[in-house]
Amino acid sequence: MLIADACNKLRGTYLSICSSGFNPSSLSPITLRTIYQSVVVPKALYGCELWTVIGASDMLRLERSHRFCVKSMQQFHSLTNTNFALASINVNSIENIIDRKKLVFFGQLCRLPNQYLAKQVFLNRLVRYLNNDKQTKGFVPEIYRLLYKYQLQSCLDGYLQSGLFPSKQAWKQMLQRSVSAPEHHRQLESIRDVCPTLNLDDVLHVDKPSSLWKISRISPKLLPLIATLMAQLGGFLSRSYPTVCSLCWIHTKNKLLHSVCFCSRRELLRESL
Repeated sequence: MLIADACNKLRGTYLSICSSGFNPSSLSPITLRTIYQSVVVPKALYGCELWTVIGASDMLRLERSHRFCVKSMQQFHSLTNTNFALASINVNSIENIIDRKKLVFFGQLCRLPNQYLAKQVFLNRLVRYLNNDKQTKGFVPEIYRLLYKYQLQSCLDGYLQSGLFPSKQAWKQMLQRSVSAPEHHRQLESIRDVCPTLNLDDVLHVDKPSSLWKISRISPKLLPLIATLMAQLGGFLSRSYPTVCSLCWIHTKNKLLHSVCFCSRRELLRESL
Protein backbone atom coordinates (compact mmCIF):
# COMPACT_ATOMS: atom_id res chain seq x y z
CA MET A 1 0.00 0.00 0.00
CA LEU A 2 2.86 2.38 0.85
CA ILE A 3 4.51 1.76 -2.51
CA ALA A 4 1.27 2.30 -4.42
CA ASP A 5 0.71 5.59 -2.57
CA ALA A 6 4.27 6.68 -3.29
CA CYS A 7 3.88 5.92 -7.01
CA ASN A 8 0.61 7.83 -7.17
CA LYS A 9 2.12 10.80 -5.34
CA LEU A 10 5.15 10.91 -7.64
CA ARG A 11 3.04 11.09 -10.80
CA GLY A 12 0.09 12.96 -9.31
CA THR A 13 2.05 15.73 -7.59
CA TYR A 14 4.30 16.21 -10.61
CA LEU A 15 1.36 16.44 -13.05
CA SER A 16 -0.46 18.78 -10.67
CA ILE A 17 2.54 21.12 -10.64
CA CYS A 18 2.74 21.00 -14.44
CA SER A 19 -0.96 21.80 -14.81
CA SER A 20 -0.62 24.79 -12.47
CA GLY A 21 1.61 26.64 -14.92
CA PHE A 22 5.03 24.97 -14.66
CA ASN A 23 4.86 23.41 -18.11
CA PRO A 24 7.88 21.54 -19.54
CA SER A 25 7.35 23.27 -22.89
CA SER A 26 7.99 26.68 -21.35
CA LEU A 27 10.22 25.96 -18.36
CA SER A 28 13.79 24.69 -18.30
CA PRO A 29 14.14 21.06 -17.11
CA ILE A 30 16.74 22.24 -14.60
CA THR A 31 14.12 24.45 -12.92
CA LEU A 32 11.56 21.64 -13.03
CA ARG A 33 14.13 19.26 -11.55
CA THR A 34 14.64 21.62 -8.61
CA ILE A 35 10.89 21.72 -7.98
CA TYR A 36 10.66 17.96 -8.39
CA GLN A 37 13.45 17.26 -5.91
CA SER A 38 12.29 19.79 -3.32
CA VAL A 39 8.51 19.18 -3.48
CA VAL A 40 7.53 15.98 -5.31
CA VAL A 41 10.15 13.50 -4.07
CA PRO A 42 9.94 14.44 -0.35
CA LYS A 43 6.15 14.17 -0.45
CA ALA A 44 6.13 10.81 -2.23
CA LEU A 45 8.94 9.27 -0.19
CA TYR A 46 7.90 10.59 3.21
CA GLY A 47 8.94 8.02 5.81
CA CYS A 48 10.94 5.93 3.33
CA GLU A 49 13.81 5.84 5.83
CA LEU A 50 11.86 3.12 7.65
CA TRP A 51 10.88 1.12 4.55
CA THR A 52 12.88 -1.99 5.33
CA VAL A 53 11.34 -4.48 2.92
CA ILE A 54 11.03 -3.29 -0.68
CA GLY A 55 10.69 -6.13 -3.16
CA ALA A 56 12.09 -5.99 -6.69
CA SER A 57 8.63 -5.55 -8.19
CA ASP A 58 7.80 -2.68 -5.82
CA MET A 59 11.10 -0.96 -6.58
CA LEU A 60 10.41 -1.33 -10.30
CA ARG A 61 7.03 0.38 -9.85
CA LEU A 62 8.71 3.27 -8.06
CA GLU A 63 11.40 3.50 -10.74
CA ARG A 64 8.80 3.62 -13.52
CA SER A 65 6.94 6.49 -11.86
CA HIS A 66 10.24 8.29 -11.28
CA ARG A 67 11.33 7.79 -14.90
CA PHE A 68 7.98 9.03 -16.16
CA CYS A 69 8.46 12.33 -14.33
CA VAL A 70 12.13 12.72 -15.33
CA LYS A 71 11.40 12.09 -19.01
CA SER A 72 8.28 14.24 -19.02
CA MET A 73 10.08 17.31 -17.67
CA GLN A 74 12.50 17.01 -20.61
CA GLN A 75 9.75 16.29 -23.16
CA PHE A 76 11.34 12.91 -23.95
CA HIS A 77 9.53 9.91 -25.41
CA SER A 78 8.65 7.32 -22.78
CA LEU A 79 11.03 4.81 -24.43
CA THR A 80 14.02 7.15 -24.33
CA ASN A 81 17.15 5.62 -22.81
CA THR A 82 16.61 5.92 -19.03
CA ASN A 83 20.27 6.51 -18.15
CA PHE A 84 20.43 9.33 -20.70
CA ALA A 85 17.27 10.93 -19.25
CA LEU A 86 18.64 10.73 -15.70
CA ALA A 87 22.18 11.85 -16.53
CA SER A 88 21.09 14.81 -18.66
CA ILE A 89 19.56 16.58 -15.63
CA ASN A 90 21.79 14.94 -12.99
CA VAL A 91 19.14 12.86 -11.23
CA ASN A 92 19.73 9.50 -9.55
CA SER A 93 17.54 6.42 -9.62
CA ILE A 94 14.79 6.23 -7.01
CA GLU A 95 16.57 3.30 -5.31
CA ASN A 96 19.71 5.42 -4.91
CA ILE A 97 17.65 8.31 -3.52
CA ILE A 98 15.95 6.05 -0.95
CA ASP A 99 19.28 4.49 0.08
CA ARG A 100 20.77 7.92 0.65
CA LYS A 101 17.78 9.06 2.71
CA LYS A 102 18.15 5.99 4.94
CA LEU A 103 21.85 6.66 5.46
CA VAL A 104 21.19 10.33 6.22
CA PHE A 105 18.66 9.25 8.86
CA PHE A 106 21.20 6.78 10.28
CA GLY A 107 23.70 9.63 10.65
CA GLN A 108 21.12 11.76 12.44
CA LEU A 109 20.46 8.94 14.93
CA CYS A 110 24.17 8.46 15.61
CA ARG A 111 24.65 12.18 16.32
CA LEU A 112 21.49 12.45 18.46
CA PRO A 113 22.13 13.05 22.20
CA ASN A 114 21.72 9.95 24.36
CA GLN A 115 18.87 11.38 26.46
CA TYR A 116 16.41 11.13 23.56
CA LEU A 117 14.16 8.07 23.47
CA ALA A 118 14.77 7.56 19.73
CA LYS A 119 18.52 7.26 20.40
CA GLN A 120 17.96 4.79 23.22
CA VAL A 121 15.72 2.60 21.05
CA PHE A 122 18.27 2.73 18.22
CA LEU A 123 21.17 1.72 20.50
CA ASN A 124 19.09 -1.08 22.01
CA ARG A 125 18.28 -2.49 18.56
CA LEU A 126 21.90 -2.10 17.50
CA VAL A 127 23.25 -3.96 20.53
CA ARG A 128 20.71 -6.75 20.09
CA TYR A 129 21.76 -7.12 16.46
CA LEU A 130 25.46 -7.21 17.39
CA ASN A 131 24.71 -9.90 19.99
CA ASN A 132 23.57 -12.24 17.22
CA ASP A 133 19.88 -11.47 17.49
CA LYS A 134 18.09 -13.51 14.82
CA GLN A 135 16.41 -10.38 13.49
CA THR A 136 16.73 -10.34 9.70
CA LYS A 137 14.33 -7.50 8.94
CA GLY A 138 14.16 -4.01 10.33
CA PHE A 139 16.05 -0.74 10.31
CA VAL A 140 19.36 -1.99 11.75
CA PRO A 141 19.79 -4.97 9.37
CA GLU A 142 18.87 -2.64 6.47
CA ILE A 143 21.49 -0.09 7.54
CA TYR A 144 24.14 -2.82 7.78
CA ARG A 145 23.24 -3.92 4.25
CA LEU A 146 23.58 -0.37 2.92
CA LEU A 147 26.84 0.33 4.75
CA TYR A 148 28.41 -2.75 3.18
CA LYS A 149 26.84 -2.03 -0.20
CA TYR A 150 28.47 1.42 -0.34
CA GLN A 151 31.61 0.45 1.61
CA LEU A 152 30.87 2.74 4.56
CA GLN A 153 31.03 0.11 7.31
CA SER A 154 34.18 1.72 8.76
CA CYS A 155 32.04 4.64 9.96
CA LEU A 156 29.89 2.32 12.06
CA ASP A 157 32.94 0.43 13.33
CA GLY A 158 34.48 3.71 14.46
CA TYR A 159 31.23 4.77 16.11
CA LEU A 160 31.00 1.48 18.05
CA GLN A 161 34.58 1.82 19.28
CA SER A 162 34.71 5.51 20.16
CA GLY A 163 31.11 6.74 20.20
CA LEU A 164 32.08 9.40 17.66
CA PHE A 165 30.41 9.88 14.28
CA PRO A 166 31.27 12.24 11.39
CA SER A 167 29.67 15.68 11.49
CA LYS A 168 26.61 16.43 9.38
CA GLN A 169 28.67 18.10 6.64
CA ALA A 170 31.36 15.40 6.64
CA TRP A 171 28.74 12.63 6.43
CA LYS A 172 27.00 14.46 3.58
CA GLN A 173 30.27 14.63 1.64
CA MET A 174 30.94 10.94 2.27
CA LEU A 175 27.49 10.01 0.97
CA GLN A 176 28.05 12.16 -2.11
CA ARG A 177 31.33 10.36 -2.86
CA SER A 178 30.17 6.83 -2.01
CA VAL A 179 26.48 6.80 -2.94
CA SER A 180 25.60 9.52 -5.47
CA ALA A 181 28.79 9.96 -7.51
CA PRO A 182 29.20 6.25 -8.43
CA GLU A 183 25.62 6.26 -9.66
CA HIS A 184 26.35 9.19 -11.97
CA HIS A 185 29.45 7.44 -13.32
CA ARG A 186 27.43 4.26 -13.90
CA GLN A 187 24.86 6.21 -15.91
CA LEU A 188 27.50 7.73 -18.17
CA GLU A 189 29.30 4.41 -18.64
CA SER A 190 26.01 2.77 -19.61
CA ILE A 191 25.42 5.47 -22.23
CA ARG A 192 28.94 5.03 -23.64
CA ASP A 193 28.34 1.27 -23.90
CA VAL A 194 25.31 1.90 -26.13
CA CYS A 195 27.37 3.88 -28.64
CA PRO A 196 31.13 3.82 -27.90
CA THR A 197 31.98 5.97 -30.92
CA LEU A 198 29.73 8.85 -29.84
CA ASN A 199 31.57 11.45 -27.74
CA LEU A 200 29.15 13.15 -25.34
CA ASP A 201 31.73 14.73 -23.02
CA ASP A 202 30.62 18.23 -24.04
CA VAL A 203 26.94 17.42 -23.47
CA LEU A 204 26.77 15.18 -20.39
CA HIS A 205 28.79 15.71 -17.22
CA VAL A 206 29.30 13.99 -13.88
CA ASP A 207 27.34 15.65 -11.04
CA LYS A 208 26.06 18.39 -13.36
CA PRO A 209 23.08 18.83 -15.69
CA SER A 210 23.70 18.85 -19.42
CA SER A 211 25.35 22.01 -20.72
CA LEU A 212 22.55 22.28 -23.31
CA TRP A 213 19.88 22.42 -20.60
CA LYS A 214 21.95 25.10 -18.84
CA ILE A 215 21.82 27.16 -22.03
CA SER A 216 18.04 26.76 -22.20
CA ARG A 217 17.73 28.19 -18.69
CA ILE A 218 19.86 31.20 -19.58
CA SER A 219 18.15 31.73 -22.95
CA PRO A 220 14.50 30.53 -22.72
CA LYS A 221 13.93 31.32 -26.41
CA LEU A 222 16.26 28.45 -27.29
CA LEU A 223 14.32 25.93 -25.18
CA PRO A 224 12.21 24.47 -28.07
CA LEU A 225 15.31 24.00 -30.24
CA ILE A 226 17.38 22.45 -27.44
CA ALA A 227 14.48 20.23 -26.37
CA THR A 228 14.22 18.89 -29.92
CA LEU A 229 17.97 18.32 -30.11
CA MET A 230 18.08 16.50 -26.77
CA ALA A 231 15.06 14.37 -27.70
CA GLN A 232 16.71 13.40 -30.99
CA LEU A 233 19.95 12.53 -29.19
CA GLY A 234 18.06 10.50 -26.60
CA GLY A 235 16.21 8.69 -29.37
CA PHE A 236 19.48 7.82 -31.06
CA LEU A 237 20.72 6.20 -27.84
CA SER A 238 17.47 4.33 -27.22
CA ARG A 239 16.14 1.05 -28.50
CA SER A 240 14.11 1.31 -31.69
CA TYR A 241 10.45 2.15 -31.30
CA PRO A 242 7.84 3.12 -33.91
CA THR A 243 7.18 6.83 -34.25
CA VAL A 244 5.94 9.33 -36.82
CA CYS A 245 7.99 12.09 -38.43
CA SER A 246 6.35 15.43 -37.61
CA LEU A 247 7.38 16.86 -41.01
CA CYS A 248 6.49 14.19 -43.58
CA TRP A 249 4.23 12.01 -41.39
CA ILE A 250 6.00 8.80 -42.37
CA HIS A 251 6.30 6.00 -39.82
CA THR A 252 9.87 5.20 -38.78
CA LYS A 253 11.73 3.28 -36.09
CA ASN A 254 14.65 5.69 -35.95
CA LYS A 255 13.49 9.28 -35.99
CA LEU A 256 16.96 10.77 -35.97
CA LEU A 257 18.23 8.64 -38.87
CA HIS A 258 15.05 9.33 -40.84
CA SER A 259 15.28 13.07 -40.21
CA VAL A 260 18.91 13.28 -41.30
CA CYS A 261 18.89 10.86 -44.24
CA PHE A 262 15.41 10.14 -45.56
CA CYS A 263 12.85 12.82 -44.68
CA SER A 264 11.51 14.31 -47.94
CA ARG A 265 10.86 17.68 -46.26
CA ARG A 266 14.57 18.02 -45.50
CA GLU A 267 15.83 17.11 -48.96
CA LEU A 268 16.74 20.69 -49.89
CA LEU A 269 18.61 21.10 -46.62
CA ARG A 270 20.59 17.90 -47.26
CA GLU A 271 21.48 19.05 -50.79
CA SER A 272 22.66 22.44 -49.51
CA LEU A 273 25.01 20.67 -47.10
